[in-house]
Amino acid sequence: MESSENSTARYNQRLKDLIDATSFREPDKVPVGIEVINWPLAYAGVKLMDVVDDPIATSKAYTKILDDIEIDFHTLSFGLNHSIQTLQALGSIQYRLAENGVTVEHVQAEFSFMTADEYADVISDYQGFRKNTMSQRSFKAFQGSKAEAYDAMKKAALALKNHVVTNRLISQRVAEKGIVPVNLMQTNNIAPWYYGPFNVLFDYLRGVKDSLVDLRRRPEAVKAVNQIVESFRPLSKVSPDDYPAISPIPASWTFYHSECFLNNQQFDELFFQGFKKHALPYMEKGAKYLLKGEGMFLNTLGRFRELPKGSLIIELDQDDPFDAYKIIGDHQTLATGIKLDLLRSGTKQQCIDYVKRCFDTFAPGGGFIFMPQKPLIAPGDVNIKNLLAVYEFANHYGTK
Repeated sequence: MESSENSTARYNQRLKDLIDATSFREPDKVPVGIEVINWPLAYAGVKLMDVVDDPIATSKAYTKILDDIEIDFHTLSFGLNHSIQTLQALGSIQYRLAENGVTVEHVQAEFSFMTADEYADVISDYQGFRKNTMSQRSFKAFQGSKAEAYDAMKKAALALKNHVVTNRLISQRVAEKGIVPVNLMQTNNIAPWYYGPFNVLFDYLRGVKDSLVDLRRRPEAVKAVNQIVESFRPLSKVSPDDYPAISPIPASWTFYHSECFLNNQQFDELFFQGFKKHALPYMEKGAKYLLKGEGMFLNTLGRFRELPKGSLIIELDQDDPFDAYKIIGDHQTLATGIKLDLLRSGTKQQCIDYVKRCFDTFAPGGGFIFMPQKPLIAPGDVNIKNLLAVYEFANHYGTK
């Protein structure tokens, strides 16, 4: 275990490097990071259900990766993403443990989303519809008697307690290593996060397929629901004027999710106008936002030139990073560096050559932080020897 003084010193240096890199100043070391979900358990050779009742064992397995590779930062949450036993106790229809024993899957195909006829119910009582109608559809425990629901909730609460303790132990280990969270999903001391309102329809109410159909067939109903979702957005406890005294990292966050399916006009109406109105006052005072990418979105990357330089950290997904760099790389930070299919199937030298090309292209002048281009989720996502070699190279090559 590292001393608290060493941890603090490493954290402070890494934070400085992150702020420099994302502010288009060359850092002492290009920050090297990662995004993971439950994959670290697979790295440790552990299946979730074998350790889930023991927070100490779970956290020890989950953080084994931190002893084997040097990481300066992580994005999103470093820890278990869902309490599978809580979900099982409630009879979740949308979430289940995958056959690999590690990954928690989000399954929409078996779920009964709202029908087109229910738009009127959502518009007239949005909160009631979500809390009552959709909760009953989401969890089998709420489809029976009150006694059955109560028993299920007691079991769920006990499981959730273990989950919270486990993630707290994981966070403690991350802190001991002096690793910087680029963003924090649960905190009040950042600029207000922005989750596009159409994503609520897309993920929780209507589902992927029908939401996209409704954009053509029921555009006014979609617009009305989006406006209602926006009206319930919580107010931030931090004002733009607070920002000169607040570190820009940990940053706030937003997502490309449904947005990657939208044409340019829809993107502007359903995401960018709201995001710009929401985030720009904070960005103008020095705040940064992590944009977590999902899917392909090169066609809209240029819009982010309308925001202050260095105000976004763009985590790519399927798009080619060199194409993205040509569009936005001189104005907003790219969080990228190697694709998972190369880490999984390429040779060690092919992986290192690709990483070197990324550093040589993106790092000069700042605006680049290194990480795999997708989160590590399931066993087999990467060739471990390639992963270890890439991190060793990146940590060395990016140091002045």
